[in-house]
Amino acid sequence: MRAALHEVRARVERGDTLSSALAEHRRLFSPLYVGLIRAGERSGDIDAAFARLADQLERDEQLRGKVLSAAIYPMLLATAGSVAVTVLLFFVLPRFVTLLEGSGAKLPRSTATLLAFSSVLHRAWPVLLMIPLLVAAFAAWVSNSDEGRRVWSKLLLSLPGVSTLRRYALAGRFARLVGVLLGGGAPLLTALDDTIESIGDPVARADAVRIRTRVREGTSLRNAVSEGTLFPPMLAQLIGVGEDAGQLRVFLMKAADIFEERTERATQRLATLAEPAMIVIFGVIVAFVALSLLQAIYGINANSFR
Repeated sequence: MRAALHEVRARVERGDTLSSALAEHRRLFSPLYVGLIRAGERSGDIDAAFARLADQLERDEQLRGKVLSAAIYPMLLATAGSVAVTVLLFFVLPRFVTLLEGSGAKLPRSTATLLAFSSVLHRAWPVLLMIPLLVAAFAAWVSNSDEGRRVWSKLLLSLPGVSTLRRYALAGRFARLVGVLLGGGAPLLTALDDTIESIGDPVARADAVRIRTRVREGTSLRNAVSEGTLFPPMLAQLIGVGEDAGQLRVFLMKAADIFEERTERATQRLATLAEPAMIVIFGVIVAFVALSLLQAIYGINANSFR
């Protein structure tokens, strides 16, 4: 950070704007950061722009912290369940294979299926090791390329349950950015231009470009937002009320509060539903393995007493 700030200072001393100097360090300063500073430069009120930026970053961090807190326990359950199933399939089952196959008894169908699946996993374990590498490569592609970010955004918007959460989050971000920029004294078109530069999601950025084009053609912001399918209908309704009342910024900030709160609630609901779902799923897997083995062992014992 110190080296980046020294470089930013040097670029400003050479005559570059602060926003363009910050934009050279995208890993440290997000599009939101650069966009709000650029808006402050246009309005000639950089100190207020930094104050609005600090407030927005604090809000984002609080929301991110709440989402992460809600997701920690389901992630721990998924990790523990995956480890348990892996131990069963790779270490427990092989110890029973020799016993069961050497007994000469006819194995139940469930046990035979389980042993065949375990045998396939043992032969294909090098392929399984490729999965973490593929996940890491996909994550790097998503993080470092525009096309990867676009694919990831579309994937999130297509997943049941997650799509609603994502739409709430994007609607809150769009409303917050436009409201903050309008509060800095920028006209609506300029605020939309800066929002396009500040918003990080590629799908939301494309929709913001469409909205700006429609507003530039003379359409109201309410109609421009309602023509799209990305944001929930409530956003256009609140924008319409703000336009009618002459308090667009106030209602944009209110919409942002509403959608951020809905994002938090939806995340908590997903986490609440994920916990028992994962317990049931992994419990069923472990129970199936245990019952299949016990059924085979009882069958062997029954044959030995005949």
